[in-house]
Order: sequence, then structure tokens, then C-alpha cells
Amino acid sequence: MKKILLSLVICLGLVSFANQTFAQSSTALAPFNGATHTYTFQNVEANAQYEFFVTTTNNYAAGPDNTFGSFVGAASGPVGVSDADVAVQIQWAGNATDQAGGYYLFLKVFTPSAGVGDCESANYKSVHIVPVLNSFNVDIADAVTPDPSCADLDATFSPLVTVAGDGTNSGYNAGKTTLKFTVSPKNSAPSDQWSFQFDIAALNAPTFTWSVNGGAVTGDELTVADIASTAVSAPSTDIVIVFDNQPGLSPAFTIHFDSARNITTLTDALTDQLPVDETHTVKVMPSIGDFVGN
Repeated sequence: MKKILLSLVICLGLVSFANQTFAQSSTALAPFNGATHTYTFQNVEANAQYEFFVTTTNNYAAGPDNTFGSFVGAASGPVGVSDADVAVQIQWAGNATDQAGGYYLFLKVFTPSAGVGDCESANYKSVHIVPVLNSFNVDIADAVTPDPSCADLDATFSPLVTVAGDGTNSGYNAGKTTLKFTVSPKNSAPSDQWSFQFDIAALNAPTFTWSVNGGAVTGDELTVADIASTAVSAPSTDIVIVFDNQPGLSPAFTIHFDSARNITTLTDALTDQLPVDETHTVKVMPSIGDFVGN
């Protein structure tokens, strides 16, 4: 199996014509499971300290909850010498929707007590966050029919055999066959960007190359330049496999998705809901032996 890591960024143009509304995207107050969002409170008091924490009830005195996911980077610190915005980034847990009532993100702003006999001056604000099930995913469709299909007799196919004086045959070319799989995003906003990672498993495979929307790639992994060359602006994209016909073999190619992500919302498709493997088989191209003339 060739391990192929593809991060293909494309712009979507999906519109729901049935109800003229766009598919739901992950938002800060309604994040998808596994999504990452930034939460900001503005104009926080100068020369104070701040601390973010998450609870499952709207009670600032409740203990912090650790099932929501994790903070990305610092969740506390000094405000500075002038009023300033403070922010924290949260990566929500993959099962955040299990908390039916959602979560409350609190910001505590305080000036510590100066010692015995002094009090800590504090204030709190919170927002209610209710994670929602992640509906982002991708579809894959085999664009070549029927399956199994027959080998292509393309422009490189040359049946003419040259026979040398010693009887050696040469010149015959079995040609190449092209397969195409179309990948499309599901349930994503029109302006969102998305990516996916996949493997190609080849059975009885002769030499082959693959490309994504015309960006031809060879070898086991993409380079940064390869990824940039495959960037397109379209609601779907094609994985194209071209292989050399080899009479006597029935090759099959399988696309397996490892992951898919909405890059705009930093939302990963649920692994157990990724498309099932898509396999295309090509029938045996009948073999013909050497020519001998008497």
C-alpha cells in the first residue's frame, strides 16, 4: 500500500436549493465535536489578573470541569498596564455533545489581596456554549462505469509488433487506463475550505501515477510544493489514477480515507462516519504471446 498524505485546500460552493439556506457550520457558541474556537472578552480592567475556566452549571463557584476538551495555550495571566482584550482558544472534546446541558465558559478578573486583612476584588462573566454534532464529512463517487470496467485502449495503445531477424518481438504497447474518483464535501458553508487524507491500496497493480485535479504526483508522499500545486477552487475534486495496462492481470485500486477536516472551522469529520472504502476493478486484458512467422 502506498501511504499518501494529502492536504488539499479547496473553496466550497454548496448551496441548499431545497430551502435556500446554507448548511450549518461550527461556531464558538455551538461548536462541533472536536472543533477549535477562540473566545474573547474585550476591555478588561488594567493591572488585573484574568483566568478562564469551564463549568457544567452557571455557577462561578462550581469547580472547573475537565470533560469539555482543552485550552490551547495560556488560559490565565496579567491584563497589562491598560485595558485590553483577553482571549482563550478551546479545542472541544470529540464527545462534547455528551454533556446535554452544554458548558459555561467563565472569565474571572481579579486583583489579588495584598495580605492579611485585605480581600481579593473579583468579577466574573460567562457565556453558555452548547456543542452540536458534527455534520461535516466528505463523499466519494467512482466516476468510471461500469465496475468492473475494461482496460482503456487509449492513444498510447499500439498493437503493431516489430519482428527482428532473430524472431525477437518489440514495439507492442498495451496502453494506459485512467480511473477517476470524485470527492465532495458534505454539510459545509459555501466559503469554507476543507482537506482530506487518504491511502491508495493497489492490487495486481502495474506502474501507476495519481493526481488531484491535474496536479500529478509520484512517489509515496506529497511535498509542500505538490500540495500547493493541487490547490483548486471548486465544490468537488478528482483523484485520478493512470496505470500501464498489463495483459493477463486484473488490477484494482481502493481509496481509503484516514481523515477529513473543515479548515475554516477546524472541524474534523468523525472517524467512524468517513466514507467506506471505494474500490474499482478493471477486468483482465487478454494476453497475447509473441508472433512467429514461417
